[in-house]
Amino acid sequence: MRLFDQILEPGDFRRNLTPLPFNDAKANFEKQYLDELLRFVKGNVKLAAEIAGRDRKGLYVLMEKHGIRPSQYRLGATC
Repeated sequence: MRLFDQILEPGDFRRNLTPLPFNDAKANFEKQYLDELLRFVKGNVKLAAEIAGRDRKGLYVLMEKHGIRPSQYRLGATC
């Protein structure tokens, strides 16, 4: 059985779609991970870095890459 056969159920409407190239899938994962992580810690980058096991600078580099600003996740943020 192939990997993508295990992911999609037979007859699934997505069955005929081609999987994303690795770099696109990785970028999508990074952006979603950062979004969910920053929501969880309410924009606290220091705490996010600790949870992710990364240094803050590395997290800031990834956030910049994906156009994510931690201020968007802080309490009372209106942007």
